Amino acid sequence: MNLRKLALTTIFIGAGFADIVHAGSLVGDASTASDDAVFNSPTQVANKLSAVSDLVAGNVAPHTTIATGSIGSVDGSVHRYAIRLASGVSRALETGEGGVYELTGNNNTSNKLTVSLNLDVGSDWERINGNGFMVTQNAIASTIYRINTYSKQDYVNADVYTIQSEAYVYNE
Repeated sequence: MNLRKLALTTIFIGAGFADIVHAGSLVGDASTASDDAVFNSPTQVANKLSAVSDLVAGNVAPHTTIATGSIGSVDGSVHRYAIRLASGVSRALETGEGGVYELTGNNNTSNKLTVSLNLDVGSDWERINGNGFMVTQNAIASTIYRINTYSKQDYVNADVYTIQSEAYVYNE
């Protein structure tokens, strides 16, 4: 019986190798295709911000510029940008206006300064990942932005108010 199993096993294995040996043949020249999958670095945004010097506490006119900044891409290409103030608390839901923030004094946390973020190009307020951003309406190489006292702010207490902005390339 063992001899019979061995003979059948040999026949089945031989039949399997027979198919491999008698496989079809390749005809003609090979046709090849290739391409490169390129992973580029994310676009880097240049973001500069400078506070106005010699600001004086007390009665301050609405829309007084307290800082100016600029954003653009390091590669010089045109993009849409999203920018927000990271140092303040967004007041957009309370005021109904995008780009309005409340800054807190560094020396006295009861001191508050309400400011607005304004871009020199057309922009819209948009909520992205839970944060409010001003987003440029069109692709541009760069733009200037200003941090101004809010229209309803008339008195500013003497203190240091940190202004920090975050800018990103915006992809829909």
